[in-house]
Amino acid sequence: MMKPIDAAMALVSFLSLLASSHLVASASFLTPDPLAKCLVLRHSSIESSNPYFKRNSRLGLDFSQSILRGDRMYSAIQCKEIDGDDPAESVFFVREAVFADLGAAAKIITDGFFSDSTNFVTYQVERLKTFLSLESTFPDSKDKGSHEMIVACLKNGAKVVGFVELDCRETDDPKLPPRPYMCNLVVDKKWLRKGIATALVKECESISASNGKERIFLKVRERNAAATSMYEHMGYVVEACSVENDDVLLLMKKDLRPEHESSVWNAVSQIGPMFEEERAY
Repeated sequence: MMKPIDAAMALVSFLSLLASSHLVASASFLTPDPLAKCLVLRHSSIESSNPYFKRNSRLGLDFSQSILRGDRMYSAIQCKEIDGDDPAESVFFVREAVFADLGAAAKIITDGFFSDSTNFVTYQVERLKTFLSLESTFPDSKDKGSHEMIVACLKNGAKVVGFVELDCRETDDPKLPPRPYMCNLVVDKKWLRKGIATALVKECESISASNGKERIFLKVRERNAAATSMYEHMGYVVEACSVENDDVLLLMKKDLRPEHESSVWNAVSQIGPMFEEERAY
């Protein structure tokens, strides 16, 4: 009879083999474990067709150059000094994600959202599920501007240390959050409180504003005091509350219009009802 530990190791090995054969392993330089290698077989054409990969097979060690993805030139849009243990890893920036970032992004998301509620085996399962979810919804050229995945990277070595997703696609489904909607904001635990999350949020706001959106929305658990405090400090206010699995979820929003425009609009919206009341008498 197989021992529990042997069964667990067999399951992990099976998942690793499944991931490797299904999605094709590469990019072991991102993280050394097997599940991080589930990146490019199904999308192997990316490497041959995308000038980004042609220029640098190690995911662009020189990020002073602009990154070309499809027909879109995408330059480093944030560059901010942070205090790292290694002086060589003291600069990060945010950019549009490419497919090869998803393995690292899946690990960061799983560490951030599931590490406290999983064991060794279920952690691997959640990580694989997260990767497959990101892979299935990865934006293509037709989604440009309406659906974005954004990563924060260390300038030296291209290590992905943060991730966020922005969905500006309109929807009439009342069960879905209002758009544009920011979700899956997460930062590598080793790089918390370095300004990375703030930079990712600001980039989502910038993209939304450039697309003519006047507001941006997100959801956060009320018990996540650090995240809630950060959002409030950045100007987000609570729009609504809901309960999910005994957790209170806050729907928060931020007005993206210039401050003076928002003030004028608020003043006009308050004057309107006053005229209505006068006509009523």
